Amino acid sequence: MRIRKSKIENDYDSPWKDVLDVLLEPFIEFFFPLVHKEIDWKRGVESLEQELRQILRAANQGKRVVDKLVRVHTHAGEALVVLIHIEIQCQYEADFPRRMFTCHYRLFDKYGTWPVNLVLFGDDRPKWNPREFEAGQWGCGVKFWYPTAKLLDYEDHRDKLADEMNPMASMVLAHLVSRETRGAPEERQAAKLKLVKGLYRAGWTKKTILCLYHVIDWMLDLPKELELQFLNEVQKFEEQKNMRYVSSAERIGVERGMELGRQEGIQRGRQEERQEAEERERKTLCVSIQTILELRFDEDGLSIAPQVKQIQELDRLRAIHAQLIARESFAKICTALKAKPAKKPRKTD
Repeated sequence: MRIRKSKIENDYDSPWKDVLDVLLEPFIEFFFPLVHKEIDWKRGVESLEQELRQILRAANQGKRVVDKLVRVHTHAGEALVVLIHIEIQCQYEADFPRRMFTCHYRLFDKYGTWPVNLVLFGDDRPKWNPREFEAGQWGCGVKFWYPTAKLLDYEDHRDKLADEMNPMASMVLAHLVSRETRGAPEERQAAKLKLVKGLYRAGWTKKTILCLYHVIDWMLDLPKELELQFLNEVQKFEEQKNMRYVSSAERIGVERGMELGRQEGIQRGRQEERQEAEERERKTLCVSIQTILELRFDEDGLSIAPQVKQIQELDRLRAIHAQLIARESFAKICTALKAKPAKKPRKTD
């Protein structure tokens, strides 16, 4: 059995985007502890996603990256713009430091404050870790440096990662396992099951577990037969723990999960089996959409989730699911569902 190599190597960026949305503070605490100590997390984090797309459209030049721009406050009360730039790529890029400098000065020009650029590398080159950009001529120049972290640097610290309570340790372990089990699906299946079971033992919240499971499932892709075995084991484990959080990859919205529910009947071409397979897919899509709504939009998502079950048209469910995977706005999802967001009760004195 062969693992789909293109998916494993080329799609790390998608789940890492969810990590930044859901687990931003533990991400910075784990990879950039000195930065984490300077931030007053009690004052909250303001996302600047729309501004980032406008500012960095030219600077990114279509490169495969995950960017997140937020405004935080220091303990002294100072507002600070932080660009978290996760670089997940498989090819060496000689101009990376220059591109980081371009991102930096565009942000500085926009906000008038000194932004902090943080970079996490997920490539396979142990010695490639560019940390600065320098240029100059005729006595005029600039030297720009930025904090970086590299997933490969944790290779020799696996024992510590296994005992680490920060959820990012599970992400690093999943990354390392994905590299060492390429072409070894049985070993990957065993390692994936061990990682998933570890999520429950850590005592994290449901939302954290769902987010981490999403990334682990995406990184540690399995052939169909082994995936079905894996899902059965997860279901048994959840029943023992009485914690029905994920049960299957479908509940996180992974497109492969839908295929597991329909391939057998549809490919055989039998009408009865096709109908059963389509019904399984419809149920899978409903659960998947409801889970993603909760994961991405919290209470707002839960307010419209019940309307998903009322949809019978399979194509419509597929379209809504695709919109969620593409990270469309809450307003667009409501339009697709023909739903009105529940009004929050007014606060009374």
